[in-house]
Amino acid sequence: MACTGRWIIVLLLAGLLAGCGGTDFRAQPVPDSVPDNWRGIVNEANKDPWTVLGFGRSAEEGGSPLSGRSGADSRARDDLASRMAERLDHLQSRLGEAMASEEQGEGLESSDVEAMLKRAGDIAMNQSHIPRRHRNESGTWQALAVADLEKGLREVASRRDLSQGVQEKLMKEARKALGSRKGGQEGSESGEAG
Repeated sequence: MACTGRWIIVLLLAGLLAGCGGTDFRAQPVPDSVPDNWRGIVNEANKDPWTVLGFGRSAEEGGSPLSGRSGADSRARDDLASRMAERLDHLQSRLGEAMASEEQGEGLESSDVEAMLKRAGDIAMNQSHIPRRHRNESGTWQALAVADLEKGLREVASRRDLSQGVQEKLMKEARKALGSRKGGQEGSESGEAG
């Protein structure tokens, strides 16, 4: 029954990807085994496509609780890295053309956008954290890793020798590419810190 349910979910996701032409980052897949008290964090993260989640699970080895915990953390970070790479690929495919068409000659080359996104992903991964861990009665650990891609991209954009207008356009186009509704209307520039 559980296996059938998983196949149904996989087929539904495949249909969604084929029908919509891309990944909906606001609905990150969540393992069935995730503790109920994690659902609030996951639901909040799914409202913000800048937030990337990773899930990990590991059993204790040799009766050592630390082995299970570190294994779950490691798997959560690996899953986070995989999901981050997917998100960055999506952004790269959308931002390269949008940023090259800047009117006043201040556009970014595709290679610049690619380098900035790679660095933003590195920053987001380095600043990622594990806000939740759970150990069940059989000794299996689960971990949830969280990263904020927006902070990474803002940091990279502010360090580059770009005009304020190009920085704002980069963030606006990235927000648009991800379909973000964070902070109100799509593409809103008000209330954002630099």
